[in-house]
Amino acid sequence: MVEWIKQNYTWLFDGIGSTTVIIFLGFIGRKIFGKKDDKGKFLNDSTIIKSGRCRKDIFQRVKMLLTENKQLLIQYGPNSVLANNNPLSDAVKIWKQNKVNTIIPNNNEIIELFENNSKEFTDFEIRCFNKFKIHARAFEFNQEKRLEINAVPCFPKEFEKMILEEKYYD
Repeated sequence: MVEWIKQNYTWLFDGIGSTTVIIFLGFIGRKIFGKKDDKGKFLNDSTIIKSGRCRKDIFQRVKMLLTENKQLLIQYGPNSVLANNNPLSDAVKIWKQNKVNTIIPNNNEIIELFENNSKEFTDFEIRCFNKFKIHARAFEFNQEKRLEINAVPCFPKEFEKMILEEKYYD
């Protein structure tokens, strides 16, 4: 298994003395390939990418995180088929759990990626990112202390469009 990882994820082995491991996160069993720092703390993909990865890597990682967030919203969110067909279902509990355990950490990783690599992006991309960041921070704060419905800005569609468009991968 380690040899397969080395062959397919050689960029993980760039650091001297780093230990590569496979971490299984979340109830959906997604695989995250990571490494440990000198103190044994796991580094997330943002930290790994920060150490010299190109914008293509950043956009691909953000695309994966946004896709996961969107799928959870569609499946369990307040306007999901499950929630609308049966308001008393466990969809509300699952949605709350996923907001805290997956969506907010994904959003924080996206913010970290953009902030740690800001020199890689155009002014337009930074403006789109800042709209996402404002949304993400308000979304997170809303989980801690309920805000008025209009206090949390909607997810910025232009950020999603920017991430999904292939022209930004060069």
